[in-house]
Amino acid sequence: MDKWRPRFSWFGIITLIFLLVPLLAACGSSPPTSVGHLVSTTDNEFTPGELHIQPGQTVTWVNNGQTGHTVTADDGSFDSHTFQPGAQYTHTFTTPGRYPYYCVLHGAAGGYGMAGVIIVDGPPGISNSTTSSTSSKSQLRAPAATLRVPEDYPTIQAAVNAAKAGDLVAVNAARAGDLVSIGPSPGADGAYHESVIVKTPDITIRGRDRNTVILDGQYKLDDGFEVLANNVVIENMTARHYTGNGFYWTDVTGYRGSYLTAYSNGDYGIYAYQSVNGQFDHSFAAGQPDSGFYIGACHPCHALITKASYPTRSTRNRARHRIVSPSSTTWLKTITTIMPRLKRSNTHPSAMASCWPAASTTL
Repeated sequence: MDKWRPRFSWFGIITLIFLLVPLLAACGSSPPTSVGHLVSTTDNEFTPGELHIQPGQTVTWVNNGQTGHTVTADDGSFDSHTFQPGAQYTHTFTTPGRYPYYCVLHGAAGGYGMAGVIIVDGPPGISNSTTSSTSSKSQLRAPAATLRVPEDYPTIQAAVNAAKAGDLVAVNAARAGDLVSIGPSPGADGAYHESVIVKTPDITIRGRDRNTVILDGQYKLDDGFEVLANNVVIENMTARHYTGNGFYWTDVTGYRGSYLTAYSNGDYGIYAYQSVNGQFDHSFAAGQPDSGFYIGACHPCHALITKASYPTRSTRNRARHRIVSPSSTTWLKTITTIMPRLKRSNTHPSAMASCWPAASTTL
């Protein structure tokens, strides 16, 4: 009589080994590490703007905006290059110190425009009561809403009034933070005949086509856009035939005008008054009786003008301030390029001393 012998399946043994190996390895492994500190990158700002961390910790920038951005150290020690919406950039800081950075597309070194700073505090164990951020993902703002003109709103003003901070008005929309997206007007002449007043902060107003999204004042309306709120971005459209200005920011902190065209307006083309921390880029202004680009009544202005063209007159300012105008900016057949203005009646020596850019002014 044959004896009973246990029979083993090689398949079963191999399966058992694959199940046991991860369990045994886990016994000696450390728990998962934190993803590190998070910075939300939206259009025109980093949130938080100042972040305290400890040596060896990692910071991840997540692009929650509608356009590409960079994270570039003032001293060039780190650089994300352009990363698009939804993408992220990570950097580990090992040495205590202060690390200012900016977006090369929307700011400049020295804290101008879209900029932030990472502060690496002393060794672990030292109290850090000033920490301005945690590593929780909950602090990241959700992607902004997009309001569309004329599909969802019949006028640009209606979309802007509906916007909230963080929205995009895509001429087509607007809540603060929203994007207003604007398409060509369905009107007979293809233009919007309105003067838009913006009172909601932190929104982006963007035309879908710079050459076909046109605001026309018909020589009757005051300004194409008058912006009264902080951190409002206007992009990719044209303003013409206004009795005042094409695009106008007044008394705000944080502004940007990009890919704009302003021509045949009654005063200035693209204008920032009593406003700081701003930028004009990739824009064109022509045919105004006064300046095409005007930044004035700000001290200091902390303004950046880059890749802009104006064929007949000047960029002016009424106060001593810092305007950065890189070599990529083209002033075609200008009478003057960047010129301070002073009332003729003010002849005091201290006033006359400000009739030209100061030594610290960068042109």
